[in-house]
Amino acid sequence: MTNFAFGRFARLCLLLSVSGCVWTPNSRTSHESSAAISMQGYSGGSGSTVRILARNWDSGAFDELTTTTASTTASFTDPELYSWAKSLTPLAKYWRPTQAGCSAGRAELRVTIDDDPLKTFTTPAGQCAFDRVLGGEHPVSAGNACSDGDEVILFDNNGTCGTAETGGLTTVLGPITGPYNGASVTWEVVSYPVQGNTIYGLICRPSAAGAHPVQIFNHGGWFGLGWGNEPQGCMASAAKGWVVAMSTYRGERLYLGPGYEWVSGGSVELCNGEVTDVLRLTDLVLAKSYADSSKVLMHGLSHGGCITTRAVQRGAPVQAAIDVAGPSEWASLHALLGGWLVGELPTDPATTPFPDLMEDWVGDPASVPHAYEWRSSKFVAEDLAVRTDVKYLRMQGVADTIVPPGHACKLMKAAFGAYGSQSWHFNNAAGVTATAPVGCTATDASLSWQSAAKPTTSWPGNHYVFVYDALPHAVVPGDGTPVAVVNAFVADYNNFVNALGWGVVY
Repeated sequence: MTNFAFGRFARLCLLLSVSGCVWTPNSRTSHESSAAISMQGYSGGSGSTVRILARNWDSGAFDELTTTTASTTASFTDPELYSWAKSLTPLAKYWRPTQAGCSAGRAELRVTIDDDPLKTFTTPAGQCAFDRVLGGEHPVSAGNACSDGDEVILFDNNGTCGTAETGGLTTVLGPITGPYNGASVTWEVVSYPVQGNTIYGLICRPSAAGAHPVQIFNHGGWFGLGWGNEPQGCMASAAKGWVVAMSTYRGERLYLGPGYEWVSGGSVELCNGEVTDVLRLTDLVLAKSYADSSKVLMHGLSHGGCITTRAVQRGAPVQAAIDVAGPSEWASLHALLGGWLVGELPTDPATTPFPDLMEDWVGDPASVPHAYEWRSSKFVAEDLAVRTDVKYLRMQGVADTIVPPGHACKLMKAAFGAYGSQSWHFNNAAGVTATAPVGCTATDASLSWQSAAKPTTSWPGNHYVFVYDALPHAVVPGDGTPVAVVNAFVADYNNFVNALGWGVVY
């Protein structure tokens, strides 16, 4: 940015706010929680007292951390702006609830002058506001429309108990090249370090040279990879031209047959450390010459759907995402699923109530409520709303007895409001109905349901939710799910991906 542009945006700070603005750091960026945060901004008053606060994740309240004083010498005139600066290192409780462990950090900082919160502006936000003012809009209106909000949001995706990872991908099996579905495909089993754990993953890609579109696929459940058809899906997508990367999250197993089994370090955390594992794999894959970092899709089902949405909320470098039946309120599932009997390991009998496993992994929600909130995408729905750079599709079944449809509707309502997403409801024959689905009628779940035909080849919006009356959590052959509904779900999924126009089909 030139000095002229800097001065132009800095002056805009005063026009857009009565008291001033936060100039740096930018919101929604990565920052090591152990490192000091250097904050700078401008005040409209000489010698103003500037208060810096942070959200205490244990209490939910904003605590005052420190104060500083604006300069008495104007940095700019007409209008006058006085600089202020302060360096601080917030305690751990300002990066995440103490109940949530070390897997991720999110600091929410607020700066006030005379109790007025200062707006925060990244360079694109400043340019947006400046352009609107030039177009005749009132500065305050332009600032409210374009600012990043009243808080600076920082992420420590490396984990609050360590520093940035430096290790890369290590091949533990392969690479192996051979034909699959009429194409030449290369695949390998890899490992990579995350927070002291060795995590395993599977990567499949076209054998042809060049950079290819990327899928980050996040599997459901907690068993790992190879217990379903993930390896076959990985190869099939690679045969169509995709680079596909799948993480065997911490505490899980990657199984490719007798003698070919790897166990990732750590233990299941339930949509917490798993997100960190996926974000790290994404970064490592996108650094490869065979990956096109401008064409990245992340998608997942159930637990993998939750991981997908939380990864997007934490800044995953993707352009499109699909969450199918991902939980957005984990505490409510603890109360609901007492009758769902499961096994902790793939070879265990299904005799353990799922809430018992949740308590083993996370704790009782009555005792550690913040730990459950931290894993729930609805709790930080605003972090999804700000991802205007991502095309996002949330898919859900009303017949889902594991994750009720309210999880989809409440998340979308919290993130985008009643009218901010394009919402379709499909009946038992897969026809469009403009009424709210069961589970989506409460005030905090109410959306505006479309009566027009659903998108097929063109998806011009950025936020979609598709709810199907007869769709269960997972379709099993012979379970009675109407064929029309299964076909519609598959077609909608494929159409969304194909409409990205990345030169490959799903």
